[in-house]
Parts: sequence; C-alpha cells; structure tokens
Amino acid sequence: LLLFILLFPPFYLMILELGKTCLKILHELFIFSKIVAKKIENAIKCERIGIAVVGLEVPHAHIHLIPINEISDMNFQNLRKNFSKEDFEKTTNKILDSN
Repeated sequence: LLLFILLFPPFYLMILELGKTCLKILHELFIFSKIVAKKIENAIKCERIGIAVVGLEVPHAHIHLIPINEISDMNFQNLRKNFSKEDFEKTTNKILDSN
C-alpha cells in the first residue's frame, strides 16, 4: 500500500478516505480468499492457487482463485474450460469437502 501511495501520489487522499472500515473489508475478503484457495488446492491437483482481482467484466469487486501450474495459466485470454453440469457439481463438492 505504501509503495502504491509513493508511485501514485494523486491517489493518496483517496486512499486515506477509504478509512479503516474499507480496509477491514478488504482484509476480511483476502482472509476468506486464503481459506477458499487452500480448499481448492487440496481438491484440485495444481502447483498453487493464483489470485487476481480484475474489475473489467462486472461493476463490483471479486477475486479470481485459479488453480495453476505455471504463470501462463493466469492469462485471462486462455480458452475457458467447459465443464458439464455434472463435472461442475462434482468439482464443487470436492472443494467443499476438502480440508
């Protein structure tokens, strides 16, 4: 955050206005993401879980948790895998049931 403030001084006041409440929400969002990422990592064979916050496609905040084996797996221009409804439900249950 400090690096961001130093690189982009015009945003300094905006960051200060976010206040503790907004920063607490961001903190909680990332804590929750870490819990979910661990469950995904335990359920799906991968090297690690990549994390991305991208706000181009919808007008709200959300976090992408992506099972990856190499950095190119994080490329949003890659073709998406198409799951059948059954495969999607199976994967969802595997994640929910993981430790």
